Amino acid sequence: MKMKKKEETVLPSSLLNKNTLKKVLSFILKQNTAFVLYKTPNNKAIHLLVSTETNEETFVLEYFNKKQKTQISGSLFINNDIQNVLDLSLKSNIEYNKDATNIYNTQDEYKNYVQEIINICKENKISKCVAARKIKYHLKKPLSLASIFLKACNLYQNTFVHLSNSNFGLWLGASPELLLEKNGLLHKTVSLAGTKTSNRAWTAKEYEEQKIVTNYIIDSLKNKKVENLQVSDVYTTNASHLMHLKTDISCQTKNESNILDALHPTPAVCG
Repeated sequence: MKMKKKEETVLPSSLLNKNTLKKVLSFILKQNTAFVLYKTPNNKAIHLLVSTETNEETFVLEYFNKKQKTQISGSLFINNDIQNVLDLSLKSNIEYNKDATNIYNTQDEYKNYVQEIINICKENKISKCVAARKIKYHLKKPLSLASIFLKACNLYQNTFVHLSNSNFGLWLGASPELLLEKNGLLHKTVSLAGTKTSNRAWTAKEYEEQKIVTNYIIDSLKNKKVENLQVSDVYTTNASHLMHLKTDISCQTKNESNILDALHPTPAVCG
């Protein structure tokens, strides 16, 4: 994500009028215009980037397999200024990529899929895989995107919370994982893997999951010939009610695009 400095008035998300946000989101969705609504970690300011001819900021969305990506470029609004979007003349610029969106695995198909993964693991071709699938959920009442987004901002204050609408569809997420932070030649990232919800002790399985991600990042950075590679001890970090194992990793390099290519995606992100 390419950022430009803009003065922020930091307000609790509750002070951003929920009804106003509902009107703004409804307006943008009816215009079929690309946007991303987001909050950065440990910052209560709410940002709305709407696709316009002004390239004030750019937000990049990319598939795990790197075969497709889309960019949302436009005008940036912060906190109460978000209501000014209602005065814009927006143009429709979204054509949803509907490939496989209506394909849902049956229970037998999913069992076969899991068995295939087990066989690959037994052949030592991979160390671990998360067998994911889509489910269709029928809502009992209308969905309020504004309410869900603001609730996520309050629950997950140390995460990057985002709601985006693009050619990839409508997505909502909250991630505590830092992709890359740059300060001159110094670049920082994290290995975040292993999750629990209680005060029980961490298990060997969770430490192994964390080690897989850490080793992957270290090997990837070494392959990019970075300098002064530093790796912290593993420690526990919180994201609301969830606890994760985390390792801080830093290095020095002149080529951050090279690092981004190595870090997206890590095993922690893509399963």
